[in-house]
Amino acid sequence: MVWIMITKRNCQKINLIKYKFVDDKLRLVNKDGKLVDEEGRLIDELGRFINEKGEYVDKNGNLVDENGEYVTDFQPFTDDDGNPIVEEESLNEEKEPEKNETKQEDTKQEDTKPEEQNASTES
Repeated sequence: MVWIMITKRNCQKINLIKYKFVDDKLRLVNKDGKLVDEEGRLIDELGRFINEKGEYVDKNGNLVDENGEYVTDFQPFTDDDGNPIVEEESLNEEKEPEKNETKQEDTKQEDTKPEEQNASTES
């Protein structure tokens, strides 16, 4: 009886290979011969979801990196003509940090001078 079950399983495996539903390692493949899961989604050799380009994706097809973190590309808002909308404040903020850095350096130097003076007067 055990022998009959083994033979039946082997026949099923042979048919799956014959009709190219699985590869030689008995992993599911699609019509193109690429690995897929039970629902037909592409996977790599390790069983991670991938897209047609070979990039990692989640089960819904959203791009993720090697660690499973979502990959997002920033796309600015556009006006009716398709031009990106840039706020004047954001342009000013990009220019101001250079000025702020020099001011912060000056204040740091001023802050250290009184402490040094206090330390020298105390000793």
